Amino acid sequence: MPRILLLNKWDLLDVPARAELADAFPHAIPVSARTGDGLKRLLEVLENMLLSTQQSQLLIPFEEDGPVLQ
Repeated sequence: MPRILLLNKWDLLDVPARAELADAFPHAIPVSARTGDGLKRLLEVLENMLLSTQQSQLLIPFEEDGPVLQ
């Protein structure tokens, strides 16, 4: 099953933290709902996935709240 890894709240991270996460997760999409950064890329990836597959499932684990890296 295709998956997309999002790095949410990207706007809250400093430059070293962003670099560390980008190195650790090179295929992830950094996004910020507040600033809109990364949302265009996310929509492009979703569109490509939906056009290339016949069935998709979206799981958003809302119970995992909080910063990714402190």
